[in-house]
Amino acid sequence: MQDNDLISRKALLNDLAYSAPELMFDKEYVFYKIQKQRSVDAVPVVHGRWETGNDVYNWYGRCSECGIEFNIDSYYASKMKYCPNCGAKMDKENDN
Repeated sequence: MQDNDLISRKALLNDLAYSAPELMFDKEYVFYKIQKQRSVDAVPVVHGRWETGNDVYNWYGRCSECGIEFNIDSYYASKMKYCPNCGAKMDKENDN
């Protein structure tokens, strides 16, 4: 068993709900059920922000995490909540 893996709370509660009532307050039984739960696949959430600007020809938005650029203005960049390239959640505050 891993030291810090992620399990589904819903699956654990469902498993315990269908257990024998007399076992519900047995500490060893509850520990056993927790240890036997399958882990779920999860990745850490990456937080980023759109860095907007313009060059000679057009406006662009750049992901602060992966650096990908799109030819969009700040209005449309603010509507994109995730970077389509790296998946970063666009909720990070500006540095200034």
